[in-house]
Amino acid sequence: MIKIYVYGAGLYGHYVLKRIKTYYEKEIDIVSFIDKNKTGELNHIPIIRLENACEDFPVVVAIDNRYVVSEIYRELRQVGVEKIFMFLNRDNPRYDKTDFFKSECALLMGKSEDYIPHIEMHAVDYCNLNCKACIHFSALYSKEEQSFDTIFNDIDLLSGLTTNIVSFYIMGGEPLLRDDLSDVIRYARKTFPYSDIQVLTNGLLISKEYGELLCTLHDTNVTLTVSEYKPTQSRREEICKILSEFRVPYIIRKYDSKNRFIKTISISADSLYPKTCICRGCVNIYKGLAARCPAVMYLKRLNDRFNLTLPEDGIRSLDEFESVDKFNSAMSESIPLCEYCVYCEIEWEQCGLDKKMEDFLVVN
Repeated sequence: MIKIYVYGAGLYGHYVLKRIKTYYEKEIDIVSFIDKNKTGELNHIPIIRLENACEDFPVVVAIDNRYVVSEIYRELRQVGVEKIFMFLNRDNPRYDKTDFFKSECALLMGKSEDYIPHIEMHAVDYCNLNCKACIHFSALYSKEEQSFDTIFNDIDLLSGLTTNIVSFYIMGGEPLLRDDLSDVIRYARKTFPYSDIQVLTNGLLISKEYGELLCTLHDTNVTLTVSEYKPTQSRREEICKILSEFRVPYIIRKYDSKNRFIKTISISADSLYPKTCICRGCVNIYKGLAARCPAVMYLKRLNDRFNLTLPEDGIRSLDEFESVDKFNSAMSESIPLCEYCVYCEIEWEQCGLDKKMEDFLVVN
């Protein structure tokens, strides 16, 4: 019986408890939950402060926010904790149901100051769904993709800073439109062996014809995260069946959270809509560059298409950073486009053949 602490007595803490009781009750024993804000018990298990965790047990961090995970990791390392894991909360986590840590967690290791919380990278720029308000402006691209060497170079530049990436997302566009996606996944996993790597897809292309890709996801322990948009919803049961058959670890982002979209950029800095940032922490790398969010990284396509002059400042070269600390600091700085970021909720729709500025921007 392996004894562990779980850091976080909130929603993810409940998920860890449920998963252990369902699959690993004979192998894993939660001694205590650690939480800064809660006290008492969770399902008769005590909730304690970190300073009261006296035993040298592994700690499983059960927090969704990757930036908070990085802060907790730094805190745990400072007090001498060696074995630190991050709970992944997959829908079908049983990659190897005999091993809780392999099936359910990512190992956090290395110097705490060398961690980048989150990185996103395009496998392709275009998409087969073309959602209105897409913050990547994928509907404005037409069958363009980066070369194999360009993607590998971006991964190499990033790994030159650190291989300690908490979460690394391969996305688009629709990444399954890329023929050599399996090679990209393998290279990412080889480079970032302990990261939570996810491929984000709308799921419409998932079929047994993608068997090689599905086997690659299984073999590399990379999560396929399916956004259940309206067209995907009717195929949900079929998709889950295929992924389970190939033993692919997956997450379904439910339709209830995807039938509304946030149109987040206004054509004016004086919009009547409340200012917000829905992309905080969604650092993107692309063709040797890095930006704090996808909106500014791909904004040139929008500006060029509609003859706009929205500010594109804030894109930096990946090779200019001397340390992870300087990279993280630069990626957290506000940029001029932040003044144009608002919260405008719309019902999910696809763009028509004739793309309009209003499909992507708040115009009042």
